[in-house]
Amino acid sequence: LVYFILPNGNGHQELWRTDGTAGGTQQVLDLNVSDSITGVTQMVSYDGKMFIAATKSWNNFYLYNYDGTGSHLQRMNVSSNTNLYPQQLTVYNGALYFTGYTATGMNIYKLSNSNTTPQTIVPVTNYSSINQMTFANNSIYFYADNSQQIHRIDLTNMQYTINPLNGFNLPSYFQTNGMLAGIGGQVFFTVYDSFYQNQMFAEADADLQKLQIIMPAANCNAHPFNFLAGCGTADIFDFKVWNNKLIVPANFNEAGRELWVFEPTDVANAIPELKSKTTFS
Repeated sequence: LVYFILPNGNGHQELWRTDGTAGGTQQVLDLNVSDSITGVTQMVSYDGKMFIAATKSWNNFYLYNYDGTGSHLQRMNVSSNTNLYPQQLTVYNGALYFTGYTATGMNIYKLSNSNTTPQTIVPVTNYSSINQMTFANNSIYFYADNSQQIHRIDLTNMQYTINPLNGFNLPSYFQTNGMLAGIGGQVFFTVYDSFYQNQMFAEADADLQKLQIIMPAANCNAHPFNFLAGCGTADIFDFKVWNNKLIVPANFNEAGRELWVFEPTDVANAIPELKSKTTFS
């Protein structure tokens, strides 16, 4: 079965499901009536249930689940902070991960099965934002408050490291999807050089210890991810992993916006740009 959200004529959010046939498509719940929900931001399937990030009012963002039966959603007991604001719900290696606020800041939560309480896994508890949460190489990569750092949690041993980007800055468009991707033991992301602020496409090893700039080539477009938006410009980053390759829309060679396909390459001999990482045991 596939579950999805539809608004009705009264502005209510309705939960529907379908088996792919007209007769098997039906409304399950009017979420405004059943649970006073005014908006749904994300929904994923995990452990036989639907997990739904939703809001009941401007300052009340919760995580719910629904097992396909009953007349109400089940609100998850996640945090004492009313404004949990769950985001980036992702299922990876048999667990559900999401970002959300605690009483002191934003963290990453892990749910090992649907009948347990999610637990925070980042030892630093006062970040104001955690964005671009990406899963690859049995690790979690993300950006936080400092634009010159990439964070990694090794899910094998839960070791947490903060890795500096010497001479580079991460983009400030933190809410844009697809600025960070992992594939084939590598990590791909966009950076700006600290001096000229030119956009670059970078590749690093899984441990974030070696980095190399792979595009654009010399004398090519210094801002390959810019696109015209109305009377101004904006940066669009939308990397996608497909068939063990990375698909990148960009204007790397002044020929207009194109789709570029990258395969993981060996960065063992790359210039070691990333040094002096901070490790949390």
